Amino acid sequence: KMAGEVARLGYRLDRASMRRKFENLIVATVRAAMAAPESENQEAALSLIELANKLSLHANLERAQEIVYDALQTDRAPGQRIRALASTLGLAPGLLHETTMAVTDIDITGADAAPRAQPALS
Repeated sequence: KMAGEVARLGYRLDRASMRRKFENLIVATVRAAMAAPESENQEAALSLIELANKLSLHANLERAQEIVYDALQTDRAPGQRIRALASTLGLAPGLLHETTMAVTDIDITGADAAPRAQPALS
């Protein structure tokens, strides 16, 4: 809403300064979202990214991407909100698929996938 109002009124923004501020704010919010994944932090991060896009700031999201990527490497069952954040940040969809597949490939029973041949009794 605010981005539309700024454009409608014809205001000019100091994009370089705004971009740096948004990048830092997005990184801090994404970091908080990964620390508390079920909180409103994820929604705040998504909203900040959306606002930066609407303001055409072309924010560098690499640091935020790295934070989410690292979280996905340690959390093999990411929640839907983390998936949405990863997608919004432009992480490859295959990355999310790989983390989900890794969970299904783990044998939690300790049994081997293939039965072993029993030694012949004499």
